[in-house]
Amino acid sequence: MSQKPPAEFRRPRATDRLSHSHPIRFDEAPTAAEAEALRDLMGLIGLRKMRFTGEIIPLRPDGWEVRGTLGASVTQSCVVTLEPVRTRVETDVLLRFVPADKIDSPMDDADFDETLEPLGPEIDLGLIATEALALALPAYPRAEGATLGDINNVDEEIEDQAPNPFAALEALKDKLDKPT
Repeated sequence: MSQKPPAEFRRPRATDRLSHSHPIRFDEAPTAAEAEALRDLMGLIGLRKMRFTGEIIPLRPDGWEVRGTLGASVTQSCVVTLEPVRTRVETDVLLRFVPADKIDSPMDDADFDETLEPLGPEIDLGLIATEALALALPAYPRAEGATLGDINNVDEEIEDQAPNPFAALEALKDKLDKPT
């Protein structure tokens, strides 16, 4: 039997134990150790109040839909000042787990459904929450009022400070041209 790789936040549900007759409610939150591991994985300064709630809904004849809401308070470094930036993340999650043979390749169909996932022996709510959080994080967190300034001024300052390699060649040429 193959071992699953360790995950920061796992909440597996065996698909053979899920009810085919009614939705199953869930409310998952990472432990302090799991939140710390998630924070390290995602390069966050802080991760608090993460909670994934929703339902696993049976799909006829042989699949399940995970519909829920993920919320978390995250702290990231500002891309300009490196100051801490706090953000409240709230995102809806919708995934449908169906047999793999019912999923078209994204290369085959322009109308590919990104909510479809291959059905396996388990649905891991922790991994779903982890992926949803990673996708919902601000890509370039910025502290209020932080600006990059005028790019042209920065370029001019760099040019003024950088040694000109052609100036060194010109000085060498002048030195060689002078009679000794």
